[in-house]
Amino acid sequence: MNNPTFDIRRHHAKIARAERRSEKGAGFLHAEAAQIIGERLAVTNRQFEAMALLFDGQFSELIENRLMAENPPIKGPIVKIQKPTDENAILALEPKSLDLIISVFDLHRLNNLPELLLQIHHALKADGLFMAIFPCEGTLKELRTVLLNAEAETASGVSPRVDLFPHIRQLGDLVRKIDFKLPVVDLEERVVRYSNLDNFIKDVRDIGSGNSNNGDIHPLIRSTWDTAKKIYNNDYSDPDGKLRVTIAMGCVSGWKEDRSQQKPLKPGSAKAKLSDFL
Repeated sequence: MNNPTFDIRRHHAKIARAERRSEKGAGFLHAEAAQIIGERLAVTNRQFEAMALLFDGQFSELIENRLMAENPPIKGPIVKIQKPTDENAILALEPKSLDLIISVFDLHRLNNLPELLLQIHHALKADGLFMAIFPCEGTLKELRTVLLNAEAETASGVSPRVDLFPHIRQLGDLVRKIDFKLPVVDLEERVVRYSNLDNFIKDVRDIGSGNSNNGDIHPLIRSTWDTAKKIYNNDYSDPDGKLRVTIAMGCVSGWKEDRSQQKPLKPGSAKAKLSDFL
């Protein structure tokens, strides 16, 4: 394998603003995440002939189209894997069968992420690549705060109505423990603007990202929702009245081990001393 373009980097945040436009549909963030992956693949000195997308769903075609628009070095068909329906979450992946496995905003919704990543690792050929985008800590932080404050003001107790998302460092530690080589984790933050909170919640529901604990908490009463709107408008709106929504996209990648990959130097193997340059 030629040396991969991506080396191990510390996590960093790139902040951008985006306007939510109705013609883009609820999957506009899936499209942007796919573009990020496509751009990174496009500068990777590697050809991929057997690729899988996790999972086949309402945005899979959108993800594929935006990914391929970046001209990544993908020469074979993109197989869309069905999302597992059982609690054990067994992925329909054959061992050592794929060069590239991609996921966009899906894996975090399944139980036992370490086991899923282990299955992905087993499914990759030597020198195969895993790339994924996860929603990370900081995503929907405004909504989480608003709902807690509104419920504390109008109800007898509060409920965790917004899921907790993984920290980017947790994901980095996990891919290393699974034994992915040359891991890369970094954070790209987006601030999306909405005209009102109802449109934002509609998008959340349309992409299937409602709270996973809905069955364990009581319904949100009307007075709490009305209070939440007022708090959001007061605390998280721009001068033009648009509401800010933070999305923290954790970009994760790692390679299946291969003899041709870069190896870290052994301690004491340097040919020059630091003092020679000082």
